[in-house]
Amino acid sequence: MSNDNKDYIDLREQAPHAEGQTPPTGGAVVTEKRRRLGGGAVIAIILSLVTMIGFITFVIVGRVVQSPGISSHFVSGTVNGEDVYDESFSINDVRNININLTITNIEVVEHNGNDVRVVFTPPSGNNYVRPVFEHNRNNGTLNIHQASHIQVFSFGFNTRSNLTIYLPRGAEFDNLDLRSTTGRINASNINAGNFISHTSTGNHNLSNITARDISVRSTTGRIDLDNSSSSQNITVSATTGNINVSRIEAANNLELSTTTGRIDATNAHASGNIEARASTGNINISGNSSATGSIYIRTTTGRIDANRLNTQSLSVQASTGNATISDTNVSGDAEIRTTTGRINFTNSSVEGRLQARASTGNITITNVDFDRNLADINNNSTSRVTIN
Repeated sequence: MSNDNKDYIDLREQAPHAEGQTPPTGGAVVTEKRRRLGGGAVIAIILSLVTMIGFITFVIVGRVVQSPGISSHFVSGTVNGEDVYDESFSINDVRNININLTITNIEVVEHNGNDVRVVFTPPSGNNYVRPVFEHNRNNGTLNIHQASHIQVFSFGFNTRSNLTIYLPRGAEFDNLDLRSTTGRINASNINAGNFISHTSTGNHNLSNITARDISVRSTTGRIDLDNSSSSQNITVSATTGNINVSRIEAANNLELSTTTGRIDATNAHASGNIEARASTGNINISGNSSATGSIYIRTTTGRIDANRLNTQSLSVQASTGNATISDTNVSGDAEIRTTTGRINFTNSSVEGRLQARASTGNITITNVDFDRNLADINNNSTSRVTIN
């Protein structure tokens, strides 16, 4: 019997047995098949491992790409026995900086040099992915990125890398985009056309930011923004985390939002509108904050405290929580609503129509200058209205 499509050897055809000797049984043949096939499987496994090791080496070690006007590389060194990647770029060749890293803290600071210097320090005792610096001199763009972070065991060691960017004092950039999947972002004394600071898990500590548009976002983490201004809009948002802004000014709109967390805004100004929203959390806006347009304050579960505001129109709504407004001047209409909670409105003035409604809760209005003929004050059977 013959078979041209065999992938194994049948001993019954290759080795004739002696007279009177019993031919190999099916079990013996199967054993030989497995032995031959097993050898092929081992070779396949070895080839797969070699391929995998090559891929991981490519990802971890990085690559060097050279084309006209574009370079992709990193420079390695050691400080106190640890790896450090240090690269400098002429300020004349950098107009845009885009950073997208994983498990890395990012810090941006000023220095007295004339170059943009980037220093990357990896964590101790952990696997990590080296950053790749891609510099396009043709359009002045510096990109710094990593592949996904590779970490097998941490054993309690520090698990985050650190990237520090040194910018020449007083330098202006078209765009500065900072992103980290897991890590904090600290930045100060920035002058850019657009400024972006985004993290999935990590805090933001930002100050002295001047930009056309400012966007700060965190999925889980606290956001602090101080002494900053925008010639267009400022947008600050968190899914789970507190927001604290102070001494900020937007030439157009200022938007603050968090799903679960507290919002504190002090000395906040907008030539357009100010909007503060929280699903679960308190909102406090104070310190001579003002809007040429309107101030909207919303929370589903939490109290609202607003004092020393100046605005054309005011809208305050709390579903479950008290609303307290004081020392506020409204040149147009004011609306204050609660579903379950009391309203306290004191030492203020409303030149337009005042509307105050509480489904379940008392309303107290004290020393407020408003037109009672225009006012709409809730007075149902479950709430008490007191006007002094």
